[in-house]
Amino acid sequence: MTRPRKDLETVRDLLDQGLSVAEASRRARIPRGTVQMWLSAGLEATLDARAEHAGRSGPCEFCGYVRDLSETSYAYLLGLYLGDGYIAPHPRGVYRLRIFQDNKYPNLIHQCAMAMNWVIPSRIGLVQNDGCKEITSYSKHWPCVFPQYGLGPKHKREIA
Repeated sequence: MTRPRKDLETVRDLLDQGLSVAEASRRARIPRGTVQMWLSAGLEATLDARAEHAGRSGPCEFCGYVRDLSETSYAYLLGLYLGDGYIAPHPRGVYRLRIFQDNKYPNLIHQCAMAMNWVIPSRIGLVQNDGCKEITSYSKHWPCVFPQYGLGPKHKREIA
């Protein structure tokens, strides 16, 4: 889930008042791990990335490649993204696609990694969590691939 810019600004203001990360997260009602992730990525850089994405006027030149994708791999990855994934902004305009899969289904984990690499060829990361694996990939173009990316619940956004 991508939190609204207002949440980041609230946390920044609380931290500027000299509060600890734990106290700022408690007052803002945002998990401490999320606040720590924002700080490690650079809170101002995260705010700038959100502002840059919100002001994006149109698609980049990469979108021509996106239109030529295999419908099968893209549709599969889109379904995974809408169901069990999200895109997280990172510094310097990079985004991380994160999809979570149950450990009981290693073939589906492998298919997810293959589809992710087919859509945007890059190094795929697998992170073991409690009962699930997180399949990740970094790219500046994940918002181009999934124009549904944005603030708020995914199910309320237009699928274009």
